[in-house]
Amino acid sequence: MNKHYWSWLLLLLAGCHDSHDQGSDEQAAYSAFAGQYQASFLDTDNQPQLLQMALLGLDNNLVRLVDSRDQRQLLAAQFDAANRQLRFAGYQCQLQGQDLACQSGTTSLVAKRQAWAEASTLPAAGSYQLQESDGQLLDINLDAKGNFTAAYQGCSLSGHFTQAQSLLQVQTDSGCGLAAGTGLVEAHSLYGSADQLDVQLPGSVLSGYWTHL
Repeated sequence: MNKHYWSWLLLLLAGCHDSHDQGSDEQAAYSAFAGQYQASFLDTDNQPQLLQMALLGLDNNLVRLVDSRDQRQLLAAQFDAANRQLRFAGYQCQLQGQDLACQSGTTSLVAKRQAWAEASTLPAAGSYQLQESDGQLLDINLDAKGNFTAAYQGCSLSGHFTQAQSLLQVQTDSGCGLAAGTGLVEAHSLYGSADQLDVQLPGSVLSGYWTHL
């Protein structure tokens, strides 16, 4: 083998090593942020807001805002390893001891780290139904492993539920012209035990209340 081959091989290996180191550094920086946080604050209109954060992985950071009328907004946060910051909706958050200090314009808050509750459980398998805002009904089938399919406008949507600490997450695959997504799920009891799922998926037709039939 000639010396040019070895030169290219060494460059390739060096590139792989640098990429591995960068990923390790990002994960090490993120590990201090990972956890569950909560804060209450007043927004710019002097209205109370509840902030809940679930930081589960470098690309799995969910932020939920709940107002005084129980209207919820679910957002994705991005982690900036270089500046040791978490960013979402104009907020920049940095560690302050075990908590997160967040700032957006004149609004500042401290989100307190929360202990994880009991481990989540997968919802009951079976048939569910979701009513869209236009009155259309979506039929959803969920199996015992947390995988589901739903018929939508002549094609099939799919996804799955996963247990993440004390939270129940939902992840959808891309399909029917829709992008993949990640959200949160809360179980409620309507007529029986945990027979309704509050599926929070920003911008998805699958977001809403799934009723177990």
